[in-house]
Amino acid sequence: METARLQEVTKSKLPFLVLFRLALPISLSRLLHVFGHFIVMMMVARQGDDQLAAGSLAISSYMTVLTLTSSIFYAIGILIRSQPQPSAQTGKLISNALFLATALALPGALSLIYMDKLLLLLHQDTALVALTREYFFFSALGLFPMLWLTVILQFYLGTGKAQVALWLEMLGLPLTLLIAYMLVPGHFGLPQWGLAGVSLASLMVQMILLCGVLYFLLRKNPLLRRFSLTIDWPLCTKILKLGLPIGIQFGGELAVMACATYLMGYFGTNALAALQITNQYALVVFMLNFGLSQALALTISEAQRTQYAPVSAIILAALCLFAAYIVPVIVVFAVFSRQLTCFYIGTDSFPPAFYALSTAFFLLSAGFLVVDGLRNLLTCALRGFHDSRNPGRINLLSLWGVSLPLSAVAAFGLHGGPIGLRLGFLSGFIVAVMLLSHNLLQKLKRGDYLKSFIQKEGDYA
Repeated sequence: METARLQEVTKSKLPFLVLFRLALPISLSRLLHVFGHFIVMMMVARQGDDQLAAGSLAISSYMTVLTLTSSIFYAIGILIRSQPQPSAQTGKLISNALFLATALALPGALSLIYMDKLLLLLHQDTALVALTREYFFFSALGLFPMLWLTVILQFYLGTGKAQVALWLEMLGLPLTLLIAYMLVPGHFGLPQWGLAGVSLASLMVQMILLCGVLYFLLRKNPLLRRFSLTIDWPLCTKILKLGLPIGIQFGGELAVMACATYLMGYFGTNALAALQITNQYALVVFMLNFGLSQALALTISEAQRTQYAPVSAIILAALCLFAAYIVPVIVVFAVFSRQLTCFYIGTDSFPPAFYALSTAFFLLSAGFLVVDGLRNLLTCALRGFHDSRNPGRINLLSLWGVSLPLSAVAAFGLHGGPIGLRLGFLSGFIVAVMLLSHNLLQKLKRGDYLKSFIQKEGDYA
């Protein structure tokens, strides 16, 4: 009897290991990608605060388009993961996903090419907008290889080979840093590209990686060589049915964040520059949450098929892993905000008001990381049940209906300025966490997952 209980306890700890092993390569690969971007943007920051402020406008706009299109293909990993084993259907799934990626990249690229016109319509600083034009042009070209790579990496993620993404980032990081070092400040006799050098370097590296990964993909996976060029419309519909709500949710979230950045632009270059600094640090931390959230969705999807562990145990394991890394981050952001700012911009000569604003943004960013991290975990837990519509609606309504209006009221109506803007923006994230928690608890109760987990915990006691 005691041996049986010990085996049950051992099994109950399995979700921690499963989540950690799956999330680690995803998070590390994204961390490497973001680390490269972080260093490159530091190069941009050394070119002046106007380049840094322009980067805040450009990157928030680009990330909206990229996320709206690329996150649709997160459905590929979930669909493959729900299959008992890879089959000929997998090759058809990938070929149709690549077709959809090309179709979606076309309007996405056009929107980037004309993005500077939108910024001018929103009354952003003309000089800053001028610095974004070439950045948007190269980003538009880079959208095609970026989406194709997303599809391929989702195939590897769905087949349990998440380490492939890590290998690609390990190859891409030194290339990105080298090319950006040549282009952004203009070393080795090359012209100084500034902010545009960021997207040009990314385009070059993405093309190199795409050629390499396509070669190995077709060489090592015979099933994928059997794909047909004929478009399977029902299969495309299936991909979009699961992936489009994900894309709309993520893209809609980034769009509302971009709008908040545009509102910040009304407070001047210093506010945009301070926001860009804190956002870059927060983005590095968010990649840990990104990997954990993706792993949670995939693990829940698989657990429903294999029933190797209660879903509630998997969710609890994810929350514990989240707490393990977010607490040290809060301490670092609260205690070392000025040091982090000086390290990023490479100088301590900015006016005191800039550092005071940056410190406030770091404290608020710590709060954002906690609330937004919980929101993403809850969203992906629901997505693991193949429910992407309800969390999508909750998130979009909370951000567009609560965050954006309240941030505008707090900043302009109540004269809270940049800090009021950030505080008001946090409100919708809190509302989303409350609604998603209720939604997930109802789903767990209906599936009787929570009851079985509580009963097992009582047995162990």
